[in-house]
Amino acid sequence: MRLPYALLGLLALVAFPAGSAGGDALARCERSILGGSDAYFARRGAALARCVAKAARCPAAFASQATAADDPCLAAVAGRCQARLAAARRAGARLEGVGARCTEPRPRGFGVPAVSFFDVDEGLAFDDIGAFCPQMAVRPEDAGDASRCQRAALACNDDAALVAAAPRAADLLARLGLALDDGGCLRASLCGNGQLDDGEECDDGPENSDTLPDHCRTDCSDPWCGDGVVDPGDGEECEPPGTLLCDADCQDRLPLGPLGGLVRERAAVTPAVAQADGTAAAPPEALAACQQAILRGTRRLFDRTRRPLERCVARLAHCFVGPDGGSDACLARATAPCQAVVAQRDALRAAAVGRTLPRCAAVSPAQLLDPAGGLGFARAAASCPFPAAGAPGAADVVDCAYRTVACAAEAAVARVMPSAYVMLGERDLDPDTAFPCLTDPEADQ
Repeated sequence: MRLPYALLGLLALVAFPAGSAGGDALARCERSILGGSDAYFARRGAALARCVAKAARCPAAFASQATAADDPCLAAVAGRCQARLAAARRAGARLEGVGARCTEPRPRGFGVPAVSFFDVDEGLAFDDIGAFCPQMAVRPEDAGDASRCQRAALACNDDAALVAAAPRAADLLARLGLALDDGGCLRASLCGNGQLDDGEECDDGPENSDTLPDHCRTDCSDPWCGDGVVDPGDGEECEPPGTLLCDADCQDRLPLGPLGGLVRERAAVTPAVAQADGTAAAPPEALAACQQAILRGTRRLFDRTRRPLERCVARLAHCFVGPDGGSDACLARATAPCQAVVAQRDALRAAAVGRTLPRCAAVSPAQLLDPAGGLGFARAAASCPFPAAGAPGAADVVDCAYRTVACAAEAAVARVMPSAYVMLGERDLDPDTAFPCLTDPEADQ
């Protein structure tokens, strides 16, 4: 159980009196983590976004499954991407070395005691970082392992933001020879012994599935409208309900094909494609321009959401180890920027969407959603609430992408600063309400 944060501050001050060498070391360590993670985000995120944007401009990007091995345009993009990703890998290597530098004795390191680096109650809470990289073995109080886990978690988070902005990014990068690593962020299920135990609705053992229709789910619940899988046996046409694509009864808002792809009808005389909404398909260059605008805008939104939140959490942390010694005035000054992030968030996203929409004017909602011949936002749209009646418009689809990226930006802060959730919670900023995507690492363990 976590102690009240006011007490945590006192504990930290016992270990590091305000303005002490120890407090300065912890502050330098935190600045190195923030700087290293920001550089990694900047180099890796920008490199991958640029690679996808450049690849989208190649004529074969959306018209075929050509690869860099057989398409000159894609090959040229791949060559440039390799150099940019080399710089990103160097930034990642520097970030992986920060933990060891923090805990290494002076003069080579900052001389931060292990308890101040790892402990949830007295330090930076890197004991919790393993929750974000379950695929890795993170040894207790091994600062090198903690930093490697942090780097992997940030890569996974960055990939999630990229795919939210460009759903076909993984495919394009694979065709460039630059496949994404998802960080192994899936979790094993608990039930599945084939016996109906207390609290279970069903259990078919190895036949349980979260992807097959009309099967017992891996949490041992019966299939139902809202479980993420279309179950024709129950009369469902789509999942999940209440989204851009699916109404509250799991019935389609838009005409969908057998695998959730948008229905397209080819005209008898002309090769132009008629979309499900009756509009003509945008040419490849219009798709590329729209995708580039979304990538550019979401990358800017990611940074403008993440950086202010990181700064406000860093100010809160500084109040306990800096010269103010956790004073009310210091905490008030630190809390104000956090409140400003909440107040400005929706306006920031709305302005970003407004700047993007003119570049996507030629692309219909159907083509934005189409996973085969369009930009492929159907999967992301299926997770965005849409309480209105009728079919979604292009603005709804683009806004969905921006919301998902903003959520990833909040989640990134917890991976940079594992104590962020509890710090904000102790300053009367309920993170579950104010920052709903900011992860509590203890909840993931």
